Amino acid sequence: MRRPRFLVAIVTVLLLIVGSLPVAGAPDDWNLNSSGLVKVNIMMDGRTMDFSGYIVNNRTVAPLRAIFEALSVDVKWNPDTYTITATKGNKVIVLTVGKAGATIDGTPYEIAVPPVLIDSRTFVPVRFIIDALGLDVKWDANTYTVIINSGSECTLAPFQRHEGTIAVGGETWGKCGSPHIVSGTFYVEGTDSPILTIEPGAVLRFEANSGIEVGGSAPGGLVVNGKDGDPVYFTADTSGPQAGFWDGIHFFNQTLINDSRIANAVIEYAGEAEGGAITIEGYEKMVEVQLNNVEIKHSQYAGLNMKYQGRLRAGSAGLTISDTEVAAENGGFPIITGIYGSHNLPWGTFEGNAVNAVAIDDSGYSTVATNTTWKNVSIPYAINDDVYVEGKAAPTLTIAPGVITLWAPSAALFVGDGAPGHLVADAGALVDGAGEGERPEGGGEWKSEFDPDTWTKDPAKASELASVAALEPGCALCGVNQSIIFGAWTAAPERGAWEGIRLMSNAGDKTKLNGVVIAYGGLNEDNSAGLYVDSQGGKTVKFQLSNSLIMGAAQSGMEFYGNVQMRPESTGNLFAGNGWPIRLEADSIGYIPAGQAFENNDRQAISVWFTTSDTVTRTATWRNHGVPYSFANSVYIGGTASPVVTIEPGTELRFQQNATLEVGYNGAGTLVAVGQAGKPITFTSEIKRAGAWEGLHFTGETGDSNKLENVVIENANIALNLDVDLGGFIRNATIRNSAEMGIYRGYGSEGTTFLSGFGIQFEGNAVDENEE
Repeated sequence: MRRPRFLVAIVTVLLLIVGSLPVAGAPDDWNLNSSGLVKVNIMMDGRTMDFSGYIVNNRTVAPLRAIFEALSVDVKWNPDTYTITATKGNKVIVLTVGKAGATIDGTPYEIAVPPVLIDSRTFVPVRFIIDALGLDVKWDANTYTVIINSGSECTLAPFQRHEGTIAVGGETWGKCGSPHIVSGTFYVEGTDSPILTIEPGAVLRFEANSGIEVGGSAPGGLVVNGKDGDPVYFTADTSGPQAGFWDGIHFFNQTLINDSRIANAVIEYAGEAEGGAITIEGYEKMVEVQLNNVEIKHSQYAGLNMKYQGRLRAGSAGLTISDTEVAAENGGFPIITGIYGSHNLPWGTFEGNAVNAVAIDDSGYSTVATNTTWKNVSIPYAINDDVYVEGKAAPTLTIAPGVITLWAPSAALFVGDGAPGHLVADAGALVDGAGEGERPEGGGEWKSEFDPDTWTKDPAKASELASVAALEPGCALCGVNQSIIFGAWTAAPERGAWEGIRLMSNAGDKTKLNGVVIAYGGLNEDNSAGLYVDSQGGKTVKFQLSNSLIMGAAQSGMEFYGNVQMRPESTGNLFAGNGWPIRLEADSIGYIPAGQAFENNDRQAISVWFTTSDTVTRTATWRNHGVPYSFANSVYIGGTASPVVTIEPGTELRFQQNATLEVGYNGAGTLVAVGQAGKPITFTSEIKRAGAWEGLHFTGETGDSNKLENVVIENANIALNLDVDLGGFIRNATIRNSAEMGIYRGYGSEGTTFLSGFGIQFEGNAVDENEE
């Protein structure tokens, strides 16, 4: 089974809860041994705690971790500076081992006894902490007891233990009883559909390899009701927490969707190989969970992992995931999801993860079978396998402005392969809920109409976003990018680093690519391109490509086969740094609108060849795009529809060895090639020598409206071969360097005249003209 292995960029984070490890090198004055110290009892809210304090320099100190847990205070430890940061609600207290100074919400305070290490555990002065938190403390000299009144009306003692299966009727865990200790796997399920409710301020500590499983073998729900300023904490029950210490929260098939949500919570040090801090797994049916204002940190493998039909519920927002680590060289992403879970992910804050991207991985290939939107979540999407957009419902994959997608070497995006499907990647579309001039997700002042920016006009600039370089530092460019990027999942991409976008026979007509960058797609082989379009079985594929950049394709930037048509609004595109910029069959030449640009391609020409047909059967205009057409094979104009091919002034047509352009083949056909003074239409060869191609051939079914005016025909075997009477159809032409002859008039062409007044110039031909 394949797993995400895009990049092993491990970020090791040692952010330990206070008292986690002995502090090597601490000052001797504050690194004490408990032997010889006077022990002190601690009573809180009428209950004697199972931990003790000591008297140091006539002041009572208590074990920081234990007393703060009992008071539902969040603690952070900096081992480099011996600094303690304690947070309760909006109050932040900072102390340092061995220093008599402290701060409360940034205001400095003096304390009589600084924090000390006793038996390598951190102890803090009780009086300062209690006063800082606004609690009541008394001293019983007879029993050497510190009596703390937190003001709580709790009837439950702290350190409530939970293991096994939830009680019938459900359970509620609150601030009273915190910290709650979870041992082993706690199952939330039952025939009565129980719900585990966790109240604001509750603290849950998990023993090693423990976790919560919801809706596994029977219905169950989890409702976490944290509040702003009074969140719920899920953390490790250890003095030395590390990523993956506990298994996380796992939602299964029988999760009660309407009764499963997490709000205002912090989840840390969870996860496991192929899992995550939160795992939503819909193997047999859809499973949704709503997350609001959830912070996930120090996870192993993934912060959020959504498998099969698991996904976030609409309305999820405020997601923060940081410092996710790899597991057995896999994962390390803040989010790993299948295609189903990739829909409508919320904008989030993602920092310090081993791989700062959303991994889309269904272990083989993924099918978008329902309408799906990839939103700009502030970091790129990393796609490991082929993605197919198709299904009975003719689904649409919509990619929002600013989204960056990076594709593994074996991956491609298929649209409409075995069934109908659509792709809409429109950088000019308004983000849902963003009005004129409002800042959308992803940054930038957005307009209702797309204004091409530097990403689609500057290949060097676009390359910064089209590889894993987009991740660093912290994906700074993701917030200002407005284009939609299709790039390669590699640090130093070469041409053809991934397989590209493929619009197939069932691609729907509303397929639209506007303001996109397609970079490094298209392998160095036939039937492969940055954008490959293939219509079979008599079907027609129509699509829009506009204001876009296709760059770095090995074989060709864009490639067509079959009945493929670019819509007229497909303008403003740049093809740069590819093998061929465009490769297509002759019958599709007329569907390349004006307004294309070509820069620094290996072969600055539009390649015309065929796999399905070498015949032009539709009336078309072959436009002058500023680069030649290169014909690999003979091309025939003719058919039951009597097609007329019109060639714009200034166009150059180059032909390979033995190729010919034949008019009137297998049905009537007409060629109208009318150049202008200074802008002739040139029919020539790829190899600049006499006889390098076969020339123009007009047969018996040629239409009566053919024109050749202001043209150059050169380097052919026979420049103009006539089997039909066309009268004076050629004027102001130069015919030169023909190997056999300039003009050959066969039987039936007797009426065709080449009078001197018609402006025919013969130069360097073996024979200027001959007739049968």
